[in-house]
Amino acid sequence: MTTLKSWDGKEWQNYIEELLVLHYGPEDFQKIPDKCQGDLGLEAFTRSGVGIQCYAPEGRLTIKQRYEKHRIKLSADISKLMVNQQGLQAVLGQTVLKRWFFIIPEHDNKQLIVFANKKSQEVCAKCLPYISQDFEIQIHDDGSFPVARNKLLGVPDVAIALDMPQAEPTQVQDWAAENDNLIQVVDGKLARLSTLRSREHRINFRNLLVARSIEGENILEQIRTISPDCYERIIEIKSARAASLAMENYTSTLDPSDRLNAVVTDYTATLRNDVKVLPRGAETILGYEAVSEWLAQCNLNFPEGGDA
Repeated sequence: MTTLKSWDGKEWQNYIEELLVLHYGPEDFQKIPDKCQGDLGLEAFTRSGVGIQCYAPEGRLTIKQRYEKHRIKLSADISKLMVNQQGLQAVLGQTVLKRWFFIIPEHDNKQLIVFANKKSQEVCAKCLPYISQDFEIQIHDDGSFPVARNKLLGVPDVAIALDMPQAEPTQVQDWAAENDNLIQVVDGKLARLSTLRSREHRINFRNLLVARSIEGENILEQIRTISPDCYERIIEIKSARAASLAMENYTSTLDPSDRLNAVVTDYTATLRNDVKVLPRGAETILGYEAVSEWLAQCNLNFPEGGDA
């Protein structure tokens, strides 16, 4: 999974080129300037036989809309790869392409792999001198190059050492007393969870949320001091998820209890996959810290109903 931000096409290309220089090394990676003779269906290649094409569709897109844009772009660039024989042979020299990487910010539809396999067969059928007979098109995001990505983003390669003490009951009580308005908002939403039937259960669960919030804020402050780049990455992921939650409030058909659990599970998994330097358990605490904030700030809301 890639970095969760909105990419400009040129910005994405520059980022991927820097990433691949780190991954392959300057002796293997070759950028192809496109200002002189135009686009040949390649933005870069490696002397070991990998063609590189980057693409970042613009706008807020559904998975289906994103797939269509990816499919159209991939098809157009592969057509250029097949018809620009003279220009490509001159650029590639003795290099024969065995793979063609289509590198995108969000790889979230397996149908794009199916489409890429069909296009691979079309290319192989042309028997082009600069294309290997076992040529394949592969779909990637920056998560395919984790070591280079972490180095480029300034993220440590090993887990960050964090102090993760549990919040004391007195801390929870003090926080609740100082943030009475937020507590009322959270309590009102928790009343809509079918699994929290009694007032006692709601108060106990809310206190657990407050505890995780205190612990999560402590973790985030430590990360900001130890690795500012890692901290910014977490905040970026958190902000992106908060924005999508605001839209889902109007469209989700899940029961509030199921939705809250799904949000925590999804966000925790994203942190685990995209911020691999978190020590075990930290992503879960940060998941509930985020949910506590989203409940209090109305990013996460539930339909009216339940025992308020």
